[in-house]
Formats: sequence, C-alpha cells, structure tokens
Amino acid sequence: MNKSLRAKHILEILEQRQVCSAADLQRELDVSAPTVYRDLRDLEDRGLVVAARGAVQLPMATLRQDESANTRFFLRLNRHRQEKNEIADKAARLVHDDDIVFADSSTTAFYFVKTLMAQHSRLSNLTLITNSAAMLRELVDPPPTVTLICLGGVYNAALNGFLGRMTLQTLQQLHITQAFVSAAAVSTAEVYTYHEHHAEFLGEVLRHADKSHLLVDHAKFETKAVFPIARTSSFASIVADDALDPSVAAKYKAAGLAIV
Repeated sequence: MNKSLRAKHILEILEQRQVCSAADLQRELDVSAPTVYRDLRDLEDRGLVVAARGAVQLPMATLRQDESANTRFFLRLNRHRQEKNEIADKAARLVHDDDIVFADSSTTAFYFVKTLMAQHSRLSNLTLITNSAAMLRELVDPPPTVTLICLGGVYNAALNGFLGRMTLQTLQQLHITQAFVSAAAVSTAEVYTYHEHHAEFLGEVLRHADKSHLLVDHAKFETKAVFPIARTSSFASIVADDALDPSVAAKYKAAGLAIV
C-alpha cells in the first residue's frame, strides 16, 4: 500500500473510531512504526489529524459526540464521489425485474440506490430493503414501481443507520434476492468492519440473501479492520472502482473471487 492509500485508510479509520493509537494503525496497515509516525506527521502538518501522547484523532472529534457522528457520515458521503459513482453504475447493472434488493447504510450503497432509482423505468416490481436513515430521507416519495421497506431499530449516528435486536427481528422475516453491502476493509480471506453490531447485522443479511455483492473502493483492498463480517468467498462479486490496481484484481481473481 503506497503512502497516499495509507493516508486515505488512516482517515477512514479515524472517521469510524474517532480516536486511535499509533500502535493500532501500525497493526492494521501492516507497516513499521517509523512508517506510521511519518504518515501521521505528514497528515498533522496538513491539518488533517491531531496527534498527542500516542493517540490520533480527527480535528472534528472535538465536536459534541452526536454532531461529530453525523458530520463524519456526511463528510464520507461527499468524499471520493467519482469512485462511488463508478461502483454504483456497475452495481445497478446487476439488478433485474422482480428483484428484492437490500442496500446497507454505507455511503457507497447510498450512491448505488440513487443510481438505481434514476434507472427505475427499466425495472418493474422492484423491492428495496434498507436500514439506512439517509436513504429514507432521500426516498420520501419512491417511484410507483418500487416498494420501500425500512428495517427500523436503534439508530446508530456514526453509520447513519438502524441496528440492534429489532432490526434483526424484522430482517429475519424477509427474503432478499440480492444484497449490496460495503465494508471497511477486505482481504482475499475476509471482509471487515469497525463495529461489532454492524458485523453481526451484515452477516445476517448475507444469510437471508440468495446472492450478495460487496461494494468497495480500491483503497479498502488488502486491509483489515477489527470485526470480520464474512468470508470474502461469500460474495458473488466484488464491485470496485476503476482505480483498483490490476495486480490486486488479478490476485483476487486467482483466489476464485469475481471482480466487477
């Protein structure tokens, strides 16, 4: 992973956790301590992080907790728009008439749903299931050919979505033909998130879906996070943006994984 990809991944980790130690970053990036400290010094010089006594955080982490969580989500929503739009275009082509689609509360899935709704005239009898609060706000008046189902539960501001026992109970009553979910990190072996309840929820989504697709940009490849969601082989395809290194794509294909 080159310096620019490491910087992007460090910022994404901090958006999820608010505060992280240099030692944790070293383990997750799989680099030496001097490399992490050089990266952090560079980010601090650019005003992107604040580092003190071995702990690192984003400048916005000094905001009140509820403000910070929502701010982080909407910052992620507007970051890397080109990559997310590329992924959304590819993923939307996988949806067909009569599909029962699940889209998670990730920012990438948000772009996927917006693209899908723009193409609703080519689809008939589409059902969309989501736990995303942002998508509900976006789809207050869905097209007449689209049935929208919300999985309610306990609101998680950092993920801008609903999680917890009530969410799982509703999910368990439903059947999904195709699930589209994102993640914090992916290796050839496993897919990861930074949130324990999020991992449990997405694992359950995969169990209720006939087919699942992973939506991740190129910087998420060859990285790890705290909580495994599922084996990477559980996904019918990994939908990535065009900036994915061909050698990385070849490695995943050689492992029997489909890259779109």
